[in-house]
Amino acid sequence: MSEADQSAPLLQPARPKKTDCEPCTVGAPLYMATFSDMAILLMAFFVLLLSMTEIDLKTWQKITGQIRLAFGTQSINLDLTIPTARSMIIDDFSPNEAAREITLDVRQRMETEGELIVRNTETYQNQFDIEREFLILEASLESEIERGEVIVKIQDEQLVVEVPETSRSAGSGEGQSEDRSGIINQQLINVSAKVAQIQSEITRDINVFAIRESSIESNEDSTAKLLNKLQALRENLRTEIENDLLEVEMRDDAIYITVDGDDSFASGSAELRPNFVVLLGEIGRSIAGLTDSIAIEGHTDNIPIAFRDRFQSNWDLSAARASSVATTLMSQPSLEDIQYEVLGFADTVPVASNDTAQGRSQNRRIEIKMSDFN
Repeated sequence: MSEADQSAPLLQPARPKKTDCEPCTVGAPLYMATFSDMAILLMAFFVLLLSMTEIDLKTWQKITGQIRLAFGTQSINLDLTIPTARSMIIDDFSPNEAAREITLDVRQRMETEGELIVRNTETYQNQFDIEREFLILEASLESEIERGEVIVKIQDEQLVVEVPETSRSAGSGEGQSEDRSGIINQQLINVSAKVAQIQSEITRDINVFAIRESSIESNEDSTAKLLNKLQALRENLRTEIENDLLEVEMRDDAIYITVDGDDSFASGSAELRPNFVVLLGEIGRSIAGLTDSIAIEGHTDNIPIAFRDRFQSNWDLSAARASSVATTLMSQPSLEDIQYEVLGFADTVPVASNDTAQGRSQNRRIEIKMSDFN
């Protein structure tokens, strides 16, 4: 290579000219729009499903009770401030200060057996509503019932808690009115606070009342009188009871005579069978002179009426059967002056499950209720 060639500058090779490319698209790819539409539609579909869902309270309580029983619950001690009478409404007293007493309230972190039964709602799943709630209330107030501080009962299809009032808390001061003034029983306040906590486990309202000793004695006298009437009625109907033709029992300060509906009426009919007419004659002679008023209740099962030429529903059938019984009793001279009440309940007050033939047979019945005694 010559010296001239070595002194010449080195030339870079020419680069190829760039060609224009297609402009990049703006926004998300097309499949993203389809995916988002599908997600929105699925969300709307599940929202519709949720809006149409019905949550059964009993089923929910049963499930939560099983979960609590399996995993345990945390015991929380609430610091309840005892209120004065100025913030409470009590029928028997006018506003006044609460009795100043020192109450021994031992709070344990371990749940008692009664509180555990309250949370285990599965224990009472086969009971009817008011009976199940009565058992829950009775178990929660078990210690107070054993000490004789409260009386729990079912009265007129309602839960009632009665707190006996001692003479010490009935009143103080000679110038106060016996009916409208006095010191509020400390036990009543404690029971009311505990009932307020139990109310969260029970859908039915709980009524708390303070009763005086005189009222307790009067109730005891009424109960004794009712038991005497019950014993006399059972003695008069001993033969019918032994032959399983009827049952005589006391419920809610009243005496009930229960007669099986299958032996009394034909299926779907309100006409009395001849043997039932004879039985009503014996019942009428037994209750004559015992009461001034009778309530006759007709009950059926939940099976709809097959032939609706006369009765459109079980409501009509139960009322017609009760009316037939009332007419037969009124025909007896000794029962003419008695006040009658005819009620038809259809299948709303069952005594057994309608899922079995035996249970439906027990629900088809006539009940004669007596509560106003001579």
